[in-house]
Amino acid sequence: MIKCNKIDIPEGNPFQHDSLDREETIKFLTQFIKTADTPLVLSIDSSWGNGKTTFVKMWDAYLKSTGIEIPSIYFSAWETDYAENALVALIGELTGEISKINHADDSKIKKGIDKVTKFGKKALKATLPAAVKMLSYGIFDVSHMLEGHADAKKYESITATLSESIAKSMIEGYGESKQTIDNFKKSLTELVSTLNKDKPLVIFVDELDRCNPKFAIEILERIKHIFSVENVVFVLSIDKEQLGHSIRAVYGNDFNTNGYLRRFINFDYILPAPRRDTYANVLFNRYELDINNRDIRELFDVFRFLSDSYELTLREMEYCISIVHMVANMQRVTMIDNTLFIFLIVLKTKEPNMYQDFICERLSIEDMIRHISGDIKIAEPALLISLEAKIACSKERNGNNLFAASTHYQTKLESTRESTPERHRYTAVIKEIIRLQNQGERVKLHDLVKVIEFSSNFNIQLNG
Repeated sequence: MIKCNKIDIPEGNPFQHDSLDREETIKFLTQFIKTADTPLVLSIDSSWGNGKTTFVKMWDAYLKSTGIEIPSIYFSAWETDYAENALVALIGELTGEISKINHADDSKIKKGIDKVTKFGKKALKATLPAAVKMLSYGIFDVSHMLEGHADAKKYESITATLSESIAKSMIEGYGESKQTIDNFKKSLTELVSTLNKDKPLVIFVDELDRCNPKFAIEILERIKHIFSVENVVFVLSIDKEQLGHSIRAVYGNDFNTNGYLRRFINFDYILPAPRRDTYANVLFNRYELDINNRDIRELFDVFRFLSDSYELTLREMEYCISIVHMVANMQRVTMIDNTLFIFLIVLKTKEPNMYQDFICERLSIEDMIRHISGDIKIAEPALLISLEAKIACSKERNGNNLFAASTHYQTKLESTRESTPERHRYTAVIKEIIRLQNQGERVKLHDLVKVIEFSSNFNIQLNG
């Protein structure tokens, strides 16, 4: 397994490696939670792979930094969804992380944690389904079974008395459960006040959308009904669309997930999508790909256009460049290979079926050209011509007969007499093919595919 380095977030300088300009957003949101009424649940909504985890970890570090000092806790829901009960996970993370917070009066904090843990255990029991509740639904409704029995009236009398006793027990149990949860909320409020009377406790819940659907729903329910206390702010880092899929997996495809989530979330903040060209520059620097080198510069320019055209997420961008970096360390790739290579990597990432059809020659050159000029709308004319010429040459046997590729376009040109955009395109592609031929370039699709498939056998683990 190949692991890409995590972004370093120094405690004293959380924005030292803020390559996506998140500092302004984090400071704005910090001011918002400091002045908002509590309890509060705020969602940070962004699609998978666009840097939500790095964002909330950076925000968490900022809150802990000198001068801000707002108590905060980072909790990865996905890493704890093995727990059988969401309340156990929440209380365990809460008390464990609070015990690590430096405080002038640690003895008060310890007493507060002990109290929260004590009432938390009782709250856990209060939220478990009662066996008698299950028994009361039909199990004791046996009158139809006793019809005609000699002692039917006797048994009915016993059953009625028992049912009444169970109902009374359930009502009393409800009162006790409500009081237990109120006691837990009170102990949590006191603990938060001990931490800092003037500032809220911020609890970041990350990767909720990746959890088991039932666990994700249980987390939301517990936050709403048990942890909803004064001076506590929950920040949920989610892909709202994906979380909606999880909810529908439990409640059905026609379930109104937006209405459901509004019960739990007070405010949604859509994390601004970073500029892909900015992040491309960050990645090339991180992987030590020198854009002052002519070949690498061409690869960089092509990748920037393709990233926008295919709307790559940050994680998909890093995946592509990690493969380029790995291959660059194993062998030197010529300039022409670089351009086609990065195109094939991006195509495999976003359109795996089309990639397979292309390399297995089930997809014609014309179909591929229509894809890059129409479906994904590559707006840069020079890049379109360059890619078309290299794709056309790569499909010739062994990539050695560039003349055959140019002849194909010459035939198309001669059949198009009028001055049309297609005629101009054919002329430009022929010129590009001739240029490649004069430079002695050879495009071998087979060799590129072999390298790509080899690289794809590695499990590249991306972080953040």
